[in-house]
Amino acid sequence: MESATAAKKLVGRKPGHDGNGQCSKTGHLLPLCSFDEAVGRVDLLRDRLALWSGLREQGLRTVVEQPEPTRSDCHAWGAHPIFHFFATVLGVRPAAPGMARITVNPQLGGLEWADGTLRTPHGPLRIRSDASGTTVDLPDGIALAEEVPTS
Repeated sequence: MESATAAKKLVGRKPGHDGNGQCSKTGHLLPLCSFDEAVGRVDLLRDRLALWSGLREQGLRTVVEQPEPTRSDCHAWGAHPIFHFFATVLGVRPAAPGMARITVNPQLGGLEWADGTLRTPHGPLRIRSDASGTTVDLPDGIALAEEVPTS
């Protein structure tokens, strides 16, 4: 299959169950979210990650493996939205071991702003990005590998 055809199929894929009954809400969704980032379609992340938006209102304090009718209320694969928030939306990636250097390349994907504090071996790293630009508060021991792109 040509890469362009494969890309169109992946971009249009909706979360749900595959034909074998395997859940694609959490673990199977991780590669799709990474694909969205790779092809510059970060705007699709919000739809793909809709499962997680109401967990607190359901009384949950951990991430689920899949939605009802059966689920595990504490499943590691379900935590990948946290990775994508910091690595994709806020664009923080390590550029050296121990995060001694990082790159920051936010991709808001239709959001007006994003703000987060990432715990690192050197202390909290705060990033805020909006239409006017990106601010990064680095703890001692972390340097930017390159300039933060402007909006």
